[in-house]
Amino acid sequence: MAFLPNYSGLPDAVSLSDTLNHFAAFVTLYLLFERAHHELTCKLRAALLALYAVLIEIVQHFLPTRSAELADVAVDLSAIALSYLALRLIRS
Repeated sequence: MAFLPNYSGLPDAVSLSDTLNHFAAFVTLYLLFERAHHELTCKLRAALLALYAVLIEIVQHFLPTRSAELADVAVDLSAIALSYLALRLIRS
């Protein structure tokens, strides 16, 4: 979805809110990344996903039909942080 020209072709079920889409995507990414790379520390996984969030927005800056939004990065980082904290609480 990050590199689609626009959201007009997406079904209504996934076009609810850009903020909600970002949050859900990065919670899902964190959980899948945790499952796939459990040998990495939680902090390293969070840092790598944070870098990915920033890189997505940089790429979108150069796409003619997209734009980079700091608010999107903020939502992505919030989702990563909450996922990180939730897993730490569950495991303690």
